[in-house]
Amino acid sequence: MCIDGVKQQWALEHKKTANEVPTWDDLRPYLPWGRVEHEIPVCPQGGKYIIGGLDERPKCSIGGSGHSI
Repeated sequence: MCIDGVKQQWALEHKKTANEVPTWDDLRPYLPWGRVEHEIPVCPQGGKYIIGGLDERPKCSIGGSGHSI
């Protein structure tokens, strides 16, 4: 499941509005990937993923063309 999907699942289950911004702690129970269950995903190029509001797409701190989530 992608970060945006996790955000949307959290929003539906907690009846959140489009202007809400979840934290990694909010989303952690919905993160089943990685070597450790509920591990926060990391960018393979060293950036940090920015969750953003429910009405925004997640992005990486590195940014730039060719580097998106």
